[in-house]
Amino acid sequence: MSAPAEPPAPVPEIPALSRLLEEARASGVAPALAAAVLERGRWRHASASGTPKESLFDLASLTKPLGTGLACLRLLGLGALDLELPAARLTPSFGRAGKARITIRQLLEHRAGLAAWRPLFAAALRDPSAGAIFRGGARPAEAFERARELLFRALDDEPPVARPGEESRYGDLAFLALGRIVETLCGEGLPGLFAREVQSRLGLGDGDLRWFDLRAGVPPGLPLVPTGVERPRPPAPGQEAELARLPRTEVGERPGEVDDDHAFSLAGAAGNAGLFGTAAGVARVGQAFLEELEGAGRLAAPEHARLFALPAAPSPRPLAWDRPSGERPSIGSRLGRGPRGAVGHLGFTGTSLWIDLDRGIVVALLTNRVRLGRGNEGLRELRPRFHDAVAEALGVPPATASA
Repeated sequence: MSAPAEPPAPVPEIPALSRLLEEARASGVAPALAAAVLERGRWRHASASGTPKESLFDLASLTKPLGTGLACLRLLGLGALDLELPAARLTPSFGRAGKARITIRQLLEHRAGLAAWRPLFAAALRDPSAGAIFRGGARPAEAFERARELLFRALDDEPPVARPGEESRYGDLAFLALGRIVETLCGEGLPGLFAREVQSRLGLGDGDLRWFDLRAGVPPGLPLVPTGVERPRPPAPGQEAELARLPRTEVGERPGEVDDDHAFSLAGAAGNAGLFGTAAGVARVGQAFLEELEGAGRLAAPEHARLFALPAAPSPRPLAWDRPSGERPSIGSRLGRGPRGAVGHLGFTGTSLWIDLDRGIVVALLTNRVRLGRGNEGLRELRPRFHDAVAEALGVPPATASA
């Protein structure tokens, strides 16, 4: 079983979905939007507004399941990863400050007791050498190496805010730790492992998903969607107090330079962020993961894949991925209502991927909503509307009270 091919030409298009993207751009949801939809491996829709369909978007936290999560799934399949192993057994310095017993499973489930977010990159920003990467101009490789050292030292010194294993707290710090663990375990960078053990095995090329090594620079001529002009980025809602005293520099639009300042400090590749992708490419990965659940076996056995789709008590989340939650989930009111539900994830820059596990529907919706400001929240209303429109177009009935 191979990953789905690129959308055929002419690209299938559902007019109602294309109109929604156009209306969203006109109303200020984001300057650029793209979407792709598959149903049981068949292409049903692909379109974009404000940018070519082939544009690469900063996927932000979609990196967690698509990059780090699938890399961990592959390592499980190879027998190289033990979920119950304390992370400090692989990266001993991580065990400082009360973190010695945190397991890899707890990190993947966001149950490690770590803070949701902390500006660990500030240590690099304030350093005379590492700080050069935040000021624009030349960015020497040695400055990125120093930034990496300081960021992980700050992570190692960060104490838990809750007892590991006792509560679910979604955040970036756990996946920063996981990215380093994967690299330590394999003896190479996350992008290299991902390309060899995930991308190639799923039949995906650089046009689908890719990382950019900022030590080498971003290749010219790629259709990249910009996200911001300052380093570090302005605070997201709720981060104002922690970032109030940090200096920011306007460096101009540099598409391909990851929006997340932690991943930026790590030269573009981290466990929590750094992947770029097209809507069609993200949808293809979603379809490939669905096929892993059904026994494709390109990454691991289906019993391993199911750990990444179905939560195991007491965790409300599966490994690396998320499930719909709240009164009005971003997947809308129709998809993911079957016995197995749905699995997916959101990205802060304005990206999402949702997979209806029963109907085999995969929906990638990518935007660069942060280009209009970190507090731009128009996407909150668009996401459920868009997924409900997908369901309507594909004949998924409205959910009933007993569903």
